[in-house]
Amino acid sequence: MSYKQCSIADCDARIEGLGFCSKHYQRFKRHGDPLHTRPSPTQLFWQKVNIAGDDECWEWTQRSLNRGYGKMGWKIQDRWHCKLAHHIAWWLEYNKWPDDCLLHSCDNPLCCNPKHLREGTRAENVQDRDARHRTPKGDGHNSSILNTAQVLLIRKLRKQGVTGAILAKQFGVASTTIYNVAQGNTWKHIPNEYTR
Repeated sequence: MSYKQCSIADCDARIEGLGFCSKHYQRFKRHGDPLHTRPSPTQLFWQKVNIAGDDECWEWTQRSLNRGYGKMGWKIQDRWHCKLAHHIAWWLEYNKWPDDCLLHSCDNPLCCNPKHLREGTRAENVQDRDARHRTPKGDGHNSSILNTAQVLLIRKLRKQGVTGAILAKQFGVASTTIYNVAQGNTWKHIPNEYTR
């Protein structure tokens, strides 16, 4: 029994609608083009990056982490992994994942321009972060229990003779925390005029 074939060249599947087989008909319905193909992972990645001039920042335009770095799912050896966008850009440029850390010369976490990236050690990354004042401190640190006003009050009350045990109970922290705050061992970025 003969049937009408798809109108797409080299496709001998049976027509489903509008002269196309099921596969080409579905592509036509979804995309307006029966020959539409999915972009490759590389194409998908670069579609999410705003590629500017050769030496300018190429910013990630999609979802980012709370630290400002872009991220995307990437298939590595048949398993999906959530990877940082600038790491994927490095892999696409050099066909290898960074050995340790990638440092941005532009100080722009969203930048995916491989010319703005260089490999470095964790120690170099920490030095770079500290030099650019990106280390979260005090109220900006996500695990901070106290805030700046409380730290200043603890130091003042401790200087006035209120015991660490009383302050620890009042602020809901350990007495060692009170001691370290009062002595200026922690919250060093706040001047401590109350230390002895």
